Amino acid sequence: MNNITLFLVSLWLFLLIVGQMLFKYVSIQLNMKDFSAFAVSLICNVKFWLAISIYGVATVLWVIILRQIPLSKALPFTALSFILIPILSKHLWHENIHWHYWLGVLCIVLGLAITTNSVK
Repeated sequence: MNNITLFLVSLWLFLLIVGQMLFKYVSIQLNMKDFSAFAVSLICNVKFWLAISIYGVATVLWVIILRQIPLSKALPFTALSFILIPILSKHLWHENIHWHYWLGVLCIVLGLAITTNSVK
């Protein structure tokens, strides 16, 4: 993988993480009295539309990435979000992450090491 592709994959991962953080922030702000209040508060939330836009850009970027490298090489990078997003969630929203989750993260890291070395 060349430096440009690595940069694009890193940017894509960053956009996914920012989008998820915005979605969480929006979910905290929503009015949940009833469905219509929920719908109005969601539709009128600028951060929701920003998150949707970021995901749109990330999707276009993903297509560009897939033109440069095989899906089997690109897909393992999605697993990094399972590591980075919970770490941010723990620090930003004080979410409790059980040790079982971290055991699963270890399995992901080991799986990434195995798959990235096996894909040619």
